[in-house]
Amino acid sequence: SVFLPRVASPSATMDYVEVGLSRGRELQQLLSERVMVGIAGMEEFVRTHVDKDVVEKVEKLAEPLPVLGERFDLLLVLVLAAATFITASAVRMLLRAVCRCGRGRAFPRLTDSDAEALAAVVEGGQRPEFRDAAYRHLLADPLFLMKPDEYDADMGTQRDLALKRMRAYVASGLVSVHDIINDTLKFIAAHEVIALTEPASTYLFSVHFNLFGGSMLKLGTKPHHDKYLAGIDDASFPGCFALTEFQHGVNSGFFMETTATYDRAAEQFVIHTPNPGAQKNWISYAARFSKIAVVFATLYIDDVDHGVHAFVVEVRDEAGRVCSGVRIEDCGHKPCLNGNDNGRLFFHHVRIPRANLLNAFSDVAADGTYTSTIARPRDRFLRVSDQLTSGRMCIAACSLVLTKVAVLAAVRYSVARLQERGRGQRMSLYAHMSQRRALLPIVAETYASSFAMNYAKIRYAARSERDNAEALTYVYALKSYCTLAAVQHSSTCREKVGGQGLLSVNRMSDLNAVAASLVVVEGDSMLLAQKVAKELLDAARKRGNVRMVVDMKARVWRLRALLALGLAGHVTSPRWLRAVFELREALLLSQLAMALHGSRKAGEPMLEAWSRKHMMLALHLNRAFAERFSLREFSAALDKVQNVAVRGALDRVRLLWALSKVEGDLGWLLTHGVVGAAESKAVSGELDQLCHDIKEEDALQLVKGFGFPDELLTIPIARGDEYAKMMA
Repeated sequence: SVFLPRVASPSATMDYVEVGLSRGRELQQLLSERVMVGIAGMEEFVRTHVDKDVVEKVEKLAEPLPVLGERFDLLLVLVLAAATFITASAVRMLLRAVCRCGRGRAFPRLTDSDAEALAAVVEGGQRPEFRDAAYRHLLADPLFLMKPDEYDADMGTQRDLALKRMRAYVASGLVSVHDIINDTLKFIAAHEVIALTEPASTYLFSVHFNLFGGSMLKLGTKPHHDKYLAGIDDASFPGCFALTEFQHGVNSGFFMETTATYDRAAEQFVIHTPNPGAQKNWISYAARFSKIAVVFATLYIDDVDHGVHAFVVEVRDEAGRVCSGVRIEDCGHKPCLNGNDNGRLFFHHVRIPRANLLNAFSDVAADGTYTSTIARPRDRFLRVSDQLTSGRMCIAACSLVLTKVAVLAAVRYSVARLQERGRGQRMSLYAHMSQRRALLPIVAETYASSFAMNYAKIRYAARSERDNAEALTYVYALKSYCTLAAVQHSSTCREKVGGQGLLSVNRMSDLNAVAASLVVVEGDSMLLAQKVAKELLDAARKRGNVRMVVDMKARVWRLRALLALGLAGHVTSPRWLRAVFELREALLLSQLAMALHGSRKAGEPMLEAWSRKHMMLALHLNRAFAERFSLREFSAALDKVQNVAVRGALDRVRLLWALSKVEGDLGWLLTHGVVGAAESKAVSGELDQLCHDIKEEDALQLVKGFGFPDELLTIPIARGDEYAKMMA
């Protein structure tokens, strides 16, 4: 109504679109000219050539927006709204002015107090008091500061240290297994805090509290709670979570061969591993420490399969001896995480009392009568394995911490490491554009993912039966996206610190190896990406199977029209970037829907169609979805920032991140007509300029904005004072 005041009919609308498409092509050509015209001159030109009522309406919208980038967008919309009413030569002149208007803003200089404010924004107000108290606890105990001699310690020593650290963290009394239900955000924050220390301790903490303890809490009833929860809280009852089977890996649950057969006469369950493929494999905390395991097995009563259930099984006695009928093997040495005692569990007709069934949702009476509040066996498994979902949220958050630690170390080293440039002059590694172009997009991504993570954590903590599927879609998307990104980014950071990345004490290789492990734990990230794609398709289908593809095609057309019209058409425009991200996701969703429809019509098994033919399309869709809602949440967080310097810095970081994502997917975006050749050239140029504008001191303040205590970063190249000692 504001920008099409004279359009009253569908045919007139199409005429307007055709004009816009034509002038959109002119815009693409003009984008590369970079003619400098000040904003005051542009506004004067607008008042001279554009209808006064249109100008007034746009200016009224622009008044409350303090960020120049947003005002620039509205002015560009005004130009294109006026395109139908003024001459082509006037449009060209005005477009030249607008295309240059948003450029040339210097990166704001950030003070230490600004960096602290930045950290508060990134934290999102999620349990800051707990984080501060937890950091103080860690800093007060020298046990949590990694020592150089740990890196060549034997496996037994590393395991002892990991267990001591986990128990020392628990001894603070700051976190309880009950927080899983009572304060979910604090429980996730507890993972993020300990993730700054030695990674094996984080694994033990998560397995003991989240997987083992959470299963007892959610699946058990009062007798289980009374018997075990206090010992879980003080870690005197070390326990493990025995789900994954050797033969089935990440598909354990779809296929579960470990059996629990009810013996009515003895009122006992008989836990049995029927073949080597059914052994419980990669079980954290099992090879050396666990006394109790929550074991997942298929329940049989009178040869009737009742699906997968969870049972409490004692695997070691009070003296630490392996129990009768139980066999435990050590998985052995690993390139990382040797403090985590991964093991394999075998059960040979191990008898446990009937009371050891975790029976919050299903129960077996003494006479063998089976009852359940959940009708379908598949749904029962999803309920009993619910702690995997909590684990996925925590793993996603920890993988983001890992990426932040890696890029913080790389940026600080790049600034501190000087090189001779001739004639007695020296320059830092950071001065090289290749260094900035590699590291600054990673810094920007940690900010984007932080805002997305904050949103996902809140949605997960507050989820209900009504919105559970949608909330979990965000969790699965970020677990997949952030873990895969951590592998890539930690590898880049290791490369960018040169030979220092090979030193164990700098932890860069270790961080990369740990990142690789996070991809597969708590659900393989590839399969979770498929799950996200399926949930997105199901959400679209809720509008009806017949209209789903039609609706998506209509949405794709509208987005393409917006881009072709050039609404806020400069590549630095938040509106243009948002349209690119939305169009990419819509196109991928439409393509996947059509591809699966074709497979279904051809009679192909859906499992094969998903796994073999359409896997890469599903992965791409997951990435597009995660990046689209990350941009949305970044913008939402930015709108709330009051500090002018912090707001300006985050505005530029958002632009840097979004453009880096466009550049990374340019091949697909070009071949699918989302962006044009002129725009693709402009993207790289803008990224170069943004990276050039972020000076050494700016980069240091941005990584300081992660809010990590320097004393916990036992990485010499991440701490200026320690690096100075190396140079002495």
